[in-house]
Amino acid sequence: ALEWYRKAAGQEGLAAQYSLGIPYHHGLGVPKDTTQALKWYREAAAQGHSASQYQLSFLNHEIPGTQQDHSKATAWLLKAALQELTSSQYSVGLLYQKGHGVPKDYTRAMEWFSKASESNHASSQYEIGELFFYGHGVSKDYVEARAWYLKAAGQGHAAAQFSLGTLYHRGLGVPKDTTQALEWYRKAANQDHADAKRQVLSLTEDKACLVMYESSTLSGIFYLACRQDTASGQTIILWEDILKAFKNVVHVREWARILLFLKGIDLRNLDPLRIAAVPDVTLDVVVDGQ
Repeated sequence: ALEWYRKAAGQEGLAAQYSLGIPYHHGLGVPKDTTQALKWYREAAAQGHSASQYQLSFLNHEIPGTQQDHSKATAWLLKAALQELTSSQYSVGLLYQKGHGVPKDYTRAMEWFSKASESNHASSQYEIGELFFYGHGVSKDYVEARAWYLKAAGQGHAAAQFSLGTLYHRGLGVPKDTTQALEWYRKAANQDHADAKRQVLSLTEDKACLVMYESSTLSGIFYLACRQDTASGQTIILWEDILKAFKNVVHVREWARILLFLKGIDLRNLDPLRIAAVPDVTLDVVVDGQ
């Protein structure tokens, strides 16, 4: 297939030139070669191929020793966005929302997110909800934010599901409803949304997961008194809570009252879902590589 694409690309076939860039970009069937990917994307992009223009806006930054050129990346994104490429419209919206390579402009961000949302782009719908939630470029409007979050959440967008949970949890734009909040938090938590998992635990258990830290010169003792999961009957610690508590921990230095599979294991290599542990877990950990 690669040889066929080369022949077609040599005849200035735009789709073939783009298709040649993909395997070199991602190392599919050939050694990864960003220079070759850049070459083929450029040839197609110069002839107006929107997907190649979109890829070019990011690929330049992947080449070792290449300085990031935000203005060039923005130019390629705009070219693709003006050809109605939804992902590019969304990306341009993010640039204006964050002020990356362009002056921060929430009004322009809203324009581009709105264009992408016409194609039912979930992330753009979510970002419009965020603009209304925080009142960025528009009047703060929780009801309008909820309407946009619902569009994105209906497509399985975890952050939008979490945001809906927040609205119901805090009674923003809707009557306060813990049951509805928990329903949306659970949807997001099922997609491994860290904050949603914490909220589910907070709303379903009486005791919060407490983290206390006693510092010393070389190491610290972390005491994690965590709640019990009613479904499994196990006391649990969320992976995200471990990251937050341990911060710069390198590994578990000594055996502690914790499940056997944790003994001597580098915390960074653990499965990032959840860790079951006995109550009142104590870990003596190495900090800062000491």
